[in-house]
Amino acid sequence: IAGQFLGNPFTMALMFGPIVSSIAFYISRERQTRQRELMRMMGLSDSALTWSWLIMFVGLNFFITFFMNILFIVFLLKNSNFFYFWMALWWFANSVVSLGMLVAS
Repeated sequence: IAGQFLGNPFTMALMFGPIVSSIAFYISRERQTRQRELMRMMGLSDSALTWSWLIMFVGLNFFITFFMNILFIVFLLKNSNFFYFWMALWWFANSVVSLGMLVAS
């Protein structure tokens, strides 16, 4: 059953859907509550704030794609190279993060 579910081509795209919505939610909440202006008054630069968001979600994507890769290799792609498939998933996940930041801006 897991192999059939993971074999659906839309499954990989749907696994990263909550990341886009959470990025958009957190960044828009940050702007609505004016946390960004408060952090600017305390001396935080915009680039430091953007890098903190990027580092947080890239790190989160590292763990998500690692465990997704294990599921795909065990149930679906038994003869595939673990590292190459993980890199493809990781780059896709990071492009989803940039999409989420674009939607939130």
